[in-house]
Amino acid sequence: MILRGLTRVYRMGDALVTALDRLDLEIGRGAFFGVVGRSGSGKSTFLNLLGGLDTASAGTIEVDGMALTAASQDALAKYRREKVGFIFQQFNLIQSMSALQNVEMPLVFANVPPAERRKRAEELLDRVGLGPRRKHRPTELSGGEQQRVAIARSLANRPAILLADEPTGNLDSATAASVTELLKQMNREGQTVILVTHDRPMAEAVCSRFIELRDGRVLTDSAVPVPQPTTGA
Repeated sequence: MILRGLTRVYRMGDALVTALDRLDLEIGRGAFFGVVGRSGSGKSTFLNLLGGLDTASAGTIEVDGMALTAASQDALAKYRREKVGFIFQQFNLIQSMSALQNVEMPLVFANVPPAERRKRAEELLDRVGLGPRRKHRPTELSGGEQQRVAIARSLANRPAILLADEPTGNLDSATAASVTELLKQMNREGQTVILVTHDRPMAEAVCSRFIELRDGRVLTDSAVPVPQPTTGA
């Protein structure tokens, strides 16, 4: 994943707001990459651009040879369907559907046959520890259980990239730890995980590399050593 001069400017009334300002980054395949920063630093914009949910104002994004910034809407839809899994802070589950039906939903859009959809969704719910609760609707599940359903759903199409936007933001510390462990497990199995969080200690603990954004620019990069002051002899 290669970003060159990535810029996103929004118009708010008569003002222009720069959410991302000329980012240059390379994220290796199989990385557990973190993005930290305060609200308004550009974290979610960064994730939306990588997921093909938003359009850059300038610059380029290349993923496995595909130029996202030059792709058609049909190509971006195919990219999201086949290559990317999304995990959101608010879970974004369909309240009228069971856990099983929520996990099946991406497979419906991918035209996977019903029997295969059900089998794959059941296996994923078993994997996240929710097999016995597959018939429960979101309102009958705890926050941690809903997030695990959301993770199972994000894995339905076997994506190469997982984009997680504050996935533990609404969870207690114990449940957050279990969700984080699931993400680490996905990464160990070869998936690229890009985690957006305001929690710097969490990023330090789980990410192989992380950046800190401020006003749409990279303030720090854990891959770049902090210069140490020299001392006299």
